[in-house]
Amino acid sequence: MSASRIALITGASKGLGRAAAIEIASRGVTVVLAARDASALSSAVELIHASGGKAEAIVLDVCDENSIRDAVRFVDSTYGVLDILVNNAGVGLEGDWMQSNAESVSQEILHRTFETNYFAQVAVTQAFLPLIRRSQHASIVFVGSILGSLTLHASHTGLEGMKTVAYNSSKSALHQYALHLADALADTSIKVNIAHPGWVRTELGSEAAMLSIEEGIDTIVDAALIDPGAPSRQFLHKGEQLPW
Repeated sequence: MSASRIALITGASKGLGRAAAIEIASRGVTVVLAARDASALSSAVELIHASGGKAEAIVLDVCDENSIRDAVRFVDSTYGVLDILVNNAGVGLEGDWMQSNAESVSQEILHRTFETNYFAQVAVTQAFLPLIRRSQHASIVFVGSILGSLTLHASHTGLEGMKTVAYNSSKSALHQYALHLADALADTSIKVNIAHPGWVRTELGSEAAMLSIEEGIDTIVDAALIDPGAPSRQFLHKGEQLPW
């Protein structure tokens, strides 16, 4: 068993997940990096070890029930507890962000997007909850998006043109789940929050995005390492509460 806190981060082989894992490990947390690409995970773990941090990798397909079950079994047998779960894995399959595709988005894209961005997040979280409940100070973080804000879309404020229906809707659904989960766990010490990293230059965000990966991870890291006395049920970006 490890004396340090234990974190598991999905989608940790690249982009925001990888960078957040490296940063969280630098804060003294033992990090389990989870994704499908074993080779990319290994290079991130080696980098953390070289910096004196503690980390290991597990292959996890968040859309596969058996893979999730194996990941839970590994964390249980190795650490016996999970203090931090960062649900970072996600997809954007519609291409151009600056579009409105409500008239043309396909059923295939809708189903594939929701499978990863919503259903898989729920499945992973529910599977790890028994281990999270063993923690004295646990944090569940969902990497959400301002594009899931119904308030801003309804008011036509700041999101003009960015109407990618599958992605935006999947994030709105994820936000709803996070709210309900926070309410369900209100009588526990478990914090449930949503982190909006901003529009970041990743494979998903594209080179047109405004923020670097280093600029995008701070909200994720802060939510993961949230103080025990801080609120739950927040939708955050760089310390500010966003409109639902």
